Amino acid sequence: MTARHAKSKSILPELSLDGAACRDLARALELEWLETNGLGGYASSTVAGANTRRYHALLAAAQTPPTGRTVMLNKLDETVRCGNDEWQLGCNLFPGAIYPAGHELIESFHLDPFPRWVFSLGPHRLEKTVFMVYARNAVAVCYRWVDGQGRPLDSASAPNASLRLRPFISFRDFHHIRRENPDLDSSCVFKEDSLTLRPYWNMPVLTILHHGFYFESSPHWHYNFEYPRERERGLDFQEDLFSHGELARPDMGASCCVLAFLGKASRLLSGAQESPELETFVSVLRDKEVMRRRRLLNEFKGRSDTVRRLVLAADQFIAERGGRRNTIIAGYHWFNDWGRDTMISYPGIALTAKRLAMRRATLQAYAGFVKHGLIPNNFPDTGFDPSYNSVDATLWFFNAGSEYAENSGDYEFAIQELWPVFQDIIAHFRRGTLFDIRMDEDGLITAGNENTQLTWMDACVDGVPMTPRYGKVVEINALWHNALRVAATFAARAGQDPALYSEMADKTRDSFVAVFWNPAAGCLFDTVSDHGPDPAIRPNQLAALSLPHALLDEEKAESVLRSVEERLLTPVGLRSLDPADSRYCGQYGGGVAERDGAYHQGTVWAWLLGMYARALRNVRGDDAARAALAPLYESMKRHITTEACLNSVSEIFDGDPPHAPSGCVAQAWSVGE
Repeated sequence: MTARHAKSKSILPELSLDGAACRDLARALELEWLETNGLGGYASSTVAGANTRRYHALLAAAQTPPTGRTVMLNKLDETVRCGNDEWQLGCNLFPGAIYPAGHELIESFHLDPFPRWVFSLGPHRLEKTVFMVYARNAVAVCYRWVDGQGRPLDSASAPNASLRLRPFISFRDFHHIRRENPDLDSSCVFKEDSLTLRPYWNMPVLTILHHGFYFESSPHWHYNFEYPRERERGLDFQEDLFSHGELARPDMGASCCVLAFLGKASRLLSGAQESPELETFVSVLRDKEVMRRRRLLNEFKGRSDTVRRLVLAADQFIAERGGRRNTIIAGYHWFNDWGRDTMISYPGIALTAKRLAMRRATLQAYAGFVKHGLIPNNFPDTGFDPSYNSVDATLWFFNAGSEYAENSGDYEFAIQELWPVFQDIIAHFRRGTLFDIRMDEDGLITAGNENTQLTWMDACVDGVPMTPRYGKVVEINALWHNALRVAATFAARAGQDPALYSEMADKTRDSFVAVFWNPAAGCLFDTVSDHGPDPAIRPNQLAALSLPHALLDEEKAESVLRSVEERLLTPVGLRSLDPADSRYCGQYGGGVAERDGAYHQGTVWAWLLGMYARALRNVRGDDAARAALAPLYESMKRHITTEACLNSVSEIFDGDPPHAPSGCVAQAWSVGE
């Protein structure tokens, strides 16, 4: 496998896999690709072409952006016939069988920027490209014949071949599995330019636009597609998919395409020229998306491929919520938007200067949801109000708001729209709010009890927190101190006396050191409750070093940093618990209970590298930080181009070497930090 620049003048970084990697089924099933549409919808699968997760789909549409995500079109399996030769390009996993085995025909795979396969079909080469239409629940699949150098063939040079496409559908919530059922309506509507499906009355319409295809009806269920990643997660891993029949084009010509989307054709084509020719229309959509991504990279000309890959990866998490408001999807495939993840990943995800409006809109959106002095922890997928069971998300909101104001200079917005909300939040924390979140007499924040999970270490099995952290929590109070310093700055900008907030911050700082310093270990306690201090060595203490406002003197800060490096640092992130701790779990796997039990008990989290990097810079200076981070950069560069979801960063890794990636294959705060 190689990663290289595209041969064209494009500034988009290309990543390529050779045929050997693609035909190695075990390897090709481990490597995933992801396309998103800015609404929360996506297309995603493996390099091999087989779906290995319930979440994999050619079109997972967000009906109520960014939620209501529905797997509409699971996949298209292709059959190409040329003379007496026939090739099946699809790949599916069944009990004890792989059929068809189209991965054996893959000559190469590319991300440049869209997923693109080149299939070797006898003496011919067929190229397939998949891309999503931005701001639409739509996906295009394009085919063209190419020569040995990847150059497109014209009609005179292209082989005389036919193409058959079989759509497989499930029409289900993306968290669930579909089985054969009597409720499915097997009818469909075929026209000369479209195929329309609505197998369930309470589901939206799926339209597939085509040109030059006819339809052969053969409606039936296909049983027991297997998803090995779901089996590893201890979940149902077999699914039945329905197919209405095949779209067939007797003469492919030099190229052809289909465009699948949620709804009717009139909605997608609105604003286009009257009755546009499909291939021309799809080509325009493709060029628009290439230019959109190119513009994202304009500020990063001359930067490394890794940086530019991360810029494009960051774009995949930005989604619409409620019209013009923006939010950030926490991770693909199964997370929606979370307040904590948004506020932590927000500065990095919205990195480019041209996204200042997006940053502002995101802050506005969350400010509008503040309730009882808290921002939402989580927005559910469907039909329910947001949950507010987090103490740290709201405090990260201060950090994000301050960062926006400093980087944009837009203090008018900050004072007019954020400052009143910040004042209300502080007032609620001082007098007490939900989940027993309140300021204690010593100026520190105490929160929750043994039955709550209010921090980022929030795994819970059958209502029991796996990592109970309540009372006075180290990063919560570092964030509280930072929030008070931000409040003092905003008060002064608003022409108000900042003394109240400055004095509260001073008291918090003094109490923080007195309460959390662990002289025996030379670092900070993780929590302090009525049961006493918890001396577990966890990465949370880095908040005291990495936030803009210092809490520790140089000697203590250096001691904390050394402790974290010696016990927790790995090439891909920080362990969530010291391996010497009896509770440490070095492998993340098994069923739900096993995975959640290990989630914050040693599992490595990539997002913590951002906190570590800022702590390094604050404690040891820029030069020392660059030297320490250089090998970590190389490790993450390798991960981005050779593991899990190509061109993105995984959520978590095993605590033990070789630190295999796991969890979400693409995580916002991993990319943003």
